[in-house]
Amino acid sequence: MLIEKGEEVFGIARDTITMPKKVLITQQKVDISNRREFNSFLDQVQPTRIFHLAASHTNSVRMRSHGEDNRNEMFAIHAEATKHILEWQKRNLKLGCHSVIALSSQIFTPTLPITIIDEHVEENPSTTYGKTKQLALQYLQEYRDKFGVATSGAILFNHSSIYSKQGFVLHVLARQIANAVEHNALIITLNDFDAILDISNSYDVCDAMNRMSRMKASSDYILSSGVATSLRDLTNSCLAHYSIAGRVILESKSEETSVRKVLIGNPRKAIERLKWEPTTNPLNLMIGLVEHFRSES
Repeated sequence: MLIEKGEEVFGIARDTITMPKKVLITQQKVDISNRREFNSFLDQVQPTRIFHLAASHTNSVRMRSHGEDNRNEMFAIHAEATKHILEWQKRNLKLGCHSVIALSSQIFTPTLPITIIDEHVEENPSTTYGKTKQLALQYLQEYRDKFGVATSGAILFNHSSIYSKQGFVLHVLARQIANAVEHNALIITLNDFDAILDISNSYDVCDAMNRMSRMKASSDYILSSGVATSLRDLTNSCLAHYSIAGRVILESKSEETSVRKVLIGNPRKAIERLKWEPTTNPLNLMIGLVEHFRSES
């Protein structure tokens, strides 16, 4: 997206970056949790925009145990690395660099069967992941208000693309649907088909963050579809698209019987101020993923 606009893009990570061959970015190994190493890189590049997208993350099934086992890593990547960026911006205000920090809907915990979240709702995280992302939000708001640093928080809900991690739910689901289409598989399993999610296309999310980075007035935004989507309904609609809905059985591994509590984002602020709107609905996103995995089979 940025390269298409003629911009020079640097991608950094602690480990080797695996990117599609067609994505022409300058790739470099940098430990963003190491203040000296990260600052040296920033001093060298002198960026005009920074997108902090790094996260210590896994799929929703293992997320709580992952947070307990990787508490220090989450703090370093989500909170400390954010502070390193903000401190560098503070020392280099004349450069006019704008940072966008990727946050998470996990800074909120649903209290109702369906809880609608906007930018005015008070955070109440219940996971280590959410708590470290909340700390990053607090840092960026402090530096923005006290020191005039141009920084914005992007509060992200469920989003996916062909580049998402393999264990994430939409990838798991799309691979199985592709297998049903190509090889007549009769059963599709998920941990919880009755889960309800707010699902977006990652490309739409990136477009919104790009718009955020170009705003003269820095602010925080909910980036979501604003729509509650049942994984069971989404799967059945996708199977119907391929005319195989009647022969595939959906099985949930979980025997969850408690009342589910769902978080849904309200993207009105992003739509109005950024002139942004999601372009892909969950069904079209899922079909795109299925077609991608069909082409690989």
